[in-house]
Amino acid sequence: MSTASFLLFLSTLMSIGYSNMRECTLQHKCLQAEMRAVPNTNNFYEVCIWMDHIDGCTKDDLFISHTCVKSVKNDAGLHGGYENKICEQVHCGEKTVFGLKDGPGCTKNPGYAFQVSNITGIYCIVDTTKVCASGDQLSCMWQIPVPDCPDPTKAPTLDPTPAPITVGDPTKAPTLRPTSDPSGSPTPVPTSDPTSSPSKQPTRTPTDVPTDSPTGPPTKVPSSNPTDSPTESPTPAPTGVPTKDPTKTPTSNPSRAPTILGDTASPTP
Repeated sequence: MSTASFLLFLSTLMSIGYSNMRECTLQHKCLQAEMRAVPNTNNFYEVCIWMDHIDGCTKDDLFISHTCVKSVKNDAGLHGGYENKICEQVHCGEKTVFGLKDGPGCTKNPGYAFQVSNITGIYCIVDTTKVCASGDQLSCMWQIPVPDCPDPTKAPTLDPTPAPITVGDPTKAPTLRPTSDPSGSPTPVPTSDPTSSPSKQPTRTPTDVPTDSPTGPPTKVPSSNPTDSPTESPTPAPTGVPTKDPTKTPTSNPSRAPTILGDTASPTP
């Protein structure tokens, strides 16, 4: 076969969909992925990828010649379809790495993140460090992150809380209404220091024997009957009718000389 015929044959193969998917951008057009939390594990996730016919996929057989997962090379390659998926489990906060090499291998780093299925934040870079086994280089390394780990819970308490106090029936409501405050403010301190003892010896009792009653029986009535009036009847008037003038006409000069003092007789009529 001439060189021209061979080139025409290659061109025909490419036109009917047998071209390789060497670059990240070409693989992305046929790549599908899923992620799920692994039950009964300490926050592990399983991530799977497979090749499928989706819009823009240009390779009919969907075959990838070389793959690696966790630095384990699979020389059998990756066939298309969900039933041929390859998976990896990683802990939360980490990322899975799948190496896909088809044909000569990757030569370009896209420099931006891809979305595969419903998973975002996926990067594809050229492997120049022989991550895949057997010394393969230039694989397209698909890095798929899994969710971050949850924040660790704080220790609840150093010691367990005590058991509640067991009681019988609950008490009744103490009052219909709460009582008012007993006083506005607390009373002041009565004394700064306590008082000394009141006396060295206690006082005696005030009297040995209690006194008698002040008197025995009450006094008798002072007299049987009240006293009479001082006089039965008032005295009569001293005279009945006042006396007449002693003389009708006064005497002339009675005597040249005064009478001798002494008893006198009754006045003259």
